[in-house]
Amino acid sequence: MIKWSTEQQALRDGLAPYLDELNSGHVERDAAAAFPHDKWKLLAGTGLLGLPFEERHGGLGQSLLTTMYVLEGLGEGCRDAGLNFSVCTHLASTGVPLQRFGSPGLKERYLPALCSGGGGGPPPRRPHPQAGGSRGGLAPARAGAPHRLRTAPCSTRR
Repeated sequence: MIKWSTEQQALRDGLAPYLDELNSGHVERDAAAAFPHDKWKLLAGTGLLGLPFEERHGGLGQSLLTTMYVLEGLGEGCRDAGLNFSVCTHLASTGVPLQRFGSPGLKERYLPALCSGGGGGPPPRRPHPQAGGSRGGLAPARAGAPHRLRTAPCSTRR
């Protein structure tokens, strides 16, 4: 069993004052399929988006284990699953690979914005006209074949 340090516990507990605000209106946003850019900015202001990144890029320099511990606390306290998923994706599939494998130039260019939540969260999805659906670039290859998919490019630019 892991024994969390006082600092790790404080990082996790530091989200508690923001949970009511993060949770307010989440059902309505979900029903409207709206991304909470204001909540994203709130989380960015807590330093959460910079947890695992080096301090020289604006991060907090925490270990991945500490980051996961704090994200677990976010998942337990924040009812907005879409926001939670976006935060985790932002960190795990963009920031961490960039920090680990990116060139020094790429790190200098992108990590500061990733740490500060720059860009206001995920851009709206705009499906390619040939994708066959409104939820992205996947569509059934033919009627009655739900497991065979074809793909088409999907623009995510604003």
